[in-house]
Amino acid sequence: MNTLPCMPIPSHNLQIAPPKPPLFFAAALAILLTISVTAAVAGLAPPRAVRVGDTLYISGTVNRNPETGAQPTDVAGSTRQVMANLKEVLARDGFTLADVVASEVWVDDLAKYAEMNNTYREAFSGVYPTRTTVEAAALPEGSPVQIAMVAVKGSRRIVHPRGAKSLGLPFSPGIQIGDKLYMSGQAGVDPATGKLVVGDFKTHVAQTLRNIGAVLESAEMNFSQVVLTHVFLTNPNDFGPMSEVYRTFTSEPRPARVPFGARKLPLNSAVEITMLASTQKGKPILPAGMPPSENYSRGYLVGNELYVSGIGSLKENVAERVDDCMDRVKKIFGTAGLSMDHAVMARIYLTDIRELEAVTRLYLKHFPKGKAPSQAIVAVPSLPGGLRMMISVVATKDRH
Repeated sequence: MNTLPCMPIPSHNLQIAPPKPPLFFAAALAILLTISVTAAVAGLAPPRAVRVGDTLYISGTVNRNPETGAQPTDVAGSTRQVMANLKEVLARDGFTLADVVASEVWVDDLAKYAEMNNTYREAFSGVYPTRTTVEAAALPEGSPVQIAMVAVKGSRRIVHPRGAKSLGLPFSPGIQIGDKLYMSGQAGVDPATGKLVVGDFKTHVAQTLRNIGAVLESAEMNFSQVVLTHVFLTNPNDFGPMSEVYRTFTSEPRPARVPFGARKLPLNSAVEITMLASTQKGKPILPAGMPPSENYSRGYLVGNELYVSGIGSLKENVAERVDDCMDRVKKIFGTAGLSMDHAVMARIYLTDIRELEAVTRLYLKHFPKGKAPSQAIVAVPSLPGGLRMMISVVATKDRH
């Protein structure tokens, strides 16, 4: 849990890359520090946020002061700068932190979770959005914290599962607004004690999904209304067993799904799962020639919104890898009756942070000028089937 809130996967055999030597990180940092300049010169800088109606999708935000270029070196100072940057982005479109419904937090060291958490808490006035927190392998610009958000104007209801012990943490289990239910990341925690259950990995997955089910039930919803799932695992060999349990809780047509490895999860959990649900009826999207999966839909269309499962590639060349992923994203878009200018939010997961600049430049060329989605890029220790990168996208026909 937090824990509370692309190629379709060829196999469940993942390999975690060995730790990189210090020189790797020095080289990576040099690349990361030049990416914003390179992208700006090329006219390909991703937007800081994309607004569609009453919803604002904010890109992954790091700890760089936009005026001085300085970056705090400590986690508390970095989190404070990230939150200040996010407030500025929100204010530019007439939003505040009170409008935020979902927050994704990536850190480079969960040992400093308390420092991040306490500073994050200070930014809010007591009503917290849903949240998912994951330890990444590396983050852009060497920042120890990266946060992306979704904000929505309108009245909302905080959803608490019945009988669950309050952990006193700065996030809400669920937020219901309009037709959507945003949910925090969940782990295999016993709701009565607030501690991880005792048992094997499948026991933890089952408890994780039961916890999500309790949030859904409190919102008078169920698993058949889930439209998007993110799964984080610390052991790459657990993807197969996770899917076995996952199938017993979900039914056809299954939602879009994005699975990847995390270096570490809160509470030292082996699994974290977060979901998004909608009261609107959805339908699976399967382009011609693309094989179906028993675990997820390649794309899932709900009203005007499209959720695309993680699309990855095994190709050695970076350019071919990006094109391989984006070509299949385009096929899913086309089958759903959308075009690339409808994309509003993207997540890019890399197994090698040194590819960040090239991937960003190549990926952004697939969108019409001025119509790129908000984005967050994260380096992860592993992806399903030994994939080198994965891209997931959310789009809506309401973006004009």
